[in-house]
Amino acid sequence: MRQKIKCTNCLNEIEMSSICPICDSENEVTYDKDKEWEVVYTTNNVIEAEMFAANIESAEIPVHVMSQIDSTRMFNVGDLAIVKIFVPYPFLIAASRIIKSIEDTDIEG
Repeated sequence: MRQKIKCTNCLNEIEMSSICPICDSENEVTYDKDKEWEVVYTTNNVIEAEMFAANIESAEIPVHVMSQIDSTRMFNVGDLAIVKIFVPYPFLIAASRIIKSIEDTDIEG
């Protein structure tokens, strides 16, 4: 079970998150840097993953990119070519919004 906190703005009890899912206000959170990492995005393109990670990191959110692409056999499709972006659980909503914002901009552009 995830740790609960009170939102500093609306005072609702929420799962620990840097952004309140109820009122959208920012909350200060602490997290264990060795635990609680969640996948925020999966792709088969390392460059795309690194670009998203750079944008997430620029928002002062810890981020880790894990590539499972098998470069020895040049597999770059399917389950053998996965790149995952991880962020600590409390920053999952904020990181998801950054990625969605970038994707929405790409579609419009």
